[in-house]
Amino acid sequence: MDKVAVISGASSGIGQEIAIELSKHGFKLLILGRNLERLEKTKSQLQSEAQCLTGDLSLDLSDAFKAQITGFLSSSSIEQAVLINNAGSVKRETFVKTEIKDWEHALNHNLYSALRLTQCFLPASKHIKSKQILNISSTLGIRPIEDTSAYSAAKAAMCNWTECLALELAPENIPVNCICPGLVETPIHPFFKTQDKAQRNELNGIQPLGRMGRVQDIAQSVRHFVEQKDLWITGVKLPVDGGILLKS
Repeated sequence: MDKVAVISGASSGIGQEIAIELSKHGFKLLILGRNLERLEKTKSQLQSEAQCLTGDLSLDLSDAFKAQITGFLSSSSIEQAVLINNAGSVKRETFVKTEIKDWEHALNHNLYSALRLTQCFLPASKHIKSKQILNISSTLGIRPIEDTSAYSAAKAAMCNWTECLALELAPENIPVNCICPGLVETPIHPFFKTQDKAQRNELNGIQPLGRMGRVQDIAQSVRHFVEQKDLWITGVKLPVDGGILLKS
């Protein structure tokens, strides 16, 4: 029997590392992103069977896009299916300089993308007995910082939606949880792989555990959820943040 995972935003950063981690543990993967070349690069690093699917989740899903997801989940040999809503983007800007189009972009890329994919996943996986949904939010969805109003609001909405969906799907025994990464070194941040030692030391120094997060930290947290077929945890917002939320 097979176990499968659908992962959005898998062409780089956290999504790519989640795909790599789950491939080590026997998951067949459908990896999603907007750039086929980058998705193929992810696929080349995987240790299990994988398919690539390109598309923009910030837009309404095409029938062809939905059909590929449905086809991937259609096999009667699947005993476990996981949806990992990871796609997102971040832009820092003061509220007064944030235009409505910026709010629309933040909501589309960080919230509506997950809603669209989940609305496709649930009916397509109806026949699969064991399934779960994991949303990748942010500690900024729990405690925001300045100049992130649109992004933080979108991630806070994802956290709240996670709880609501967990209640709705509990009668079907479908756990829905949310991982909230802290400061993780990924390509979406301007300090990614910086050679500025002073900046790196400063960023590491504000973390209670002494370092910024790595993509592997998030991927391993995902694995701890998905390796349990009969998960008795739902509606959880799990900070994976090196303790940063403990600081006032």
